[in-house]
Amino acid sequence: MTAPPADAAAVITVTSTPSSRFPQQLPAASSGLTTRITVTVSSTEPVASATATAEYDGTELVVTNPVQQLGTLAQPKTISFDVAGVAPGVHQLFVNVTAPSSLGGGTTLPYLWTSGSPLFVGTNGLYGRSYGWQGTEHVAGLESSTRAVQMLTIVSKTFAYVGLPPHGRPVCTQEGHGCLPYSYDNLNQILQVGTGIIAKVYGPGLYSDGLVPADEQDGELYGRHLFSGQDDFTSPRTHLNGTFRYSSPDYPTGLTYEKVTFRKDGSYALAYAYDGGKVKKLAGRFRLGGHGKITFRSPQGRVVQRGTVLLQGRPAACVVKETCLVRGGGPYSRGIWLILSGAKGKHPDGNLLQLVR
Repeated sequence: MTAPPADAAAVITVTSTPSSRFPQQLPAASSGLTTRITVTVSSTEPVASATATAEYDGTELVVTNPVQQLGTLAQPKTISFDVAGVAPGVHQLFVNVTAPSSLGGGTTLPYLWTSGSPLFVGTNGLYGRSYGWQGTEHVAGLESSTRAVQMLTIVSKTFAYVGLPPHGRPVCTQEGHGCLPYSYDNLNQILQVGTGIIAKVYGPGLYSDGLVPADEQDGELYGRHLFSGQDDFTSPRTHLNGTFRYSSPDYPTGLTYEKVTFRKDGSYALAYAYDGGKVKKLAGRFRLGGHGKITFRSPQGRVVQRGTVLLQGRPAACVVKETCLVRGGGPYSRGIWLILSGAKGKHPDGNLLQLVR
């Protein structure tokens, strides 16, 4: 029996970024656009003439560069495949890497989802979760960036709300005005909201593709984000105490400054500014209602602001490390989401405020 070559023991591994456990959104092939699927290829021993091949169902996906020559694989190499969806729904892509006299290797990406697909049939039952994101929006062709805030709340068995809730947890009875139908696959923990958001529930966290703004300057089509913990609406029994603050001097659009002091006696001091302008100050008494509702009144009892308050959940390290085994995000951290909507509760804007004292 002929002895195998010296490099026959080499084992090739392929890992994707983001993790193959998370879904990735694809444009429809008819659009002429593609999503870049990125994988890293490594080998336990150097191998020569390595080839990476994307294997897929041509009736479901199209890949414009399905075969790539890696040459000598002595160090890890990162490669990308440009992929679009032919059929609606969720599809699989298998990346196989081979090299002479090696064991080869590969990985499966099981959750490639065609944007615009109708809702899949799910089991739902994902109630009461809310996730808030705060960052900047980078638009292609513009030198400056803008402040951006986004929030997703699962409000019922049928509907989710995308946007900032103006006065407590929203109520959705039909599609429109931020209310979108959703479907949740409890077995695979895949969540679809409307026709433009695909996500995966991960312990108390959520990985989303399409919820937050895409970085157009980097060529992104859909914004990806891993929420490491969920936020919770306050209740009338929540004890708010201390001073919380947010300031955005670099991106002067919208509600760029918020500072609020809650006292145990039910009084408050609130300061805020729009578009980097003059700070307005209010004082009086506040009242927490059900499901995150908050009302600020003047010393004379007149309503001066309505809004929404959520407690920021403590980020769960296991979510980031992909080692979560149980649900629940643990105790809260020291931040709050404060949405201000005006005296009539019709114009919501807000931020994540951190405790300063």
